[in-house]
Amino acid sequence: MDLIRLDRSDAAYPTALNHYLGKDAPSSIAILGDPQALKADKLALFCSVKCPAKLILQTHDLAHELVQGGVTVIGGFHSPVEKECLRVCDNRHRSDIQMSLYRNRFVAALADWILIPYAGPSSKTEQFCSEILAWQKPVYTFSHVLNENLITRGARPLTPGEEVEMTLRSLERG
Repeated sequence: MDLIRLDRSDAAYPTALNHYLGKDAPSSIAILGDPQALKADKLALFCSVKCPAKLILQTHDLAHELVQGGVTVIGGFHSPVEKECLRVCDNRHRSDIQMSLYRNRFVAALADWILIPYAGPSSKTEQFCSEILAWQKPVYTFSHVLNENLITRGARPLTPGEEVEMTLRSLERG
């Protein structure tokens, strides 16, 4: 697989990066794999490191629905829940790279919608959720009492039936 470099001036450079990151958008990005993935509907996944078991199971089940539906899932994949979702969605080898807030912003900027299965109260993930909501991007979380902090901030609660519906909607748009 060849490494493809896209500069800000390239037509294929994602406009969302300039829109959401402004002056902080990278001057170029490197792509390993199919560059068409940048054009697909993308779901970004972020989760606190410590996540309740029930929400881990819901995320795992949703990951199976997403992979069956052909949804492109992007994220930093640093928390255990994110790593498990990556394992389900893609079993290819990936390098372990130190991830940062910039990486998360980059991923969120590229995404069409965001899923945060869980963010602990006063956590960095909760703060990041507020930042994404300020961008007016659609942010979803599971309908659960432990996610009231996210729902109060403006994240849209998903019930199990809506999780599947979200997958189907993404297929209709793709």
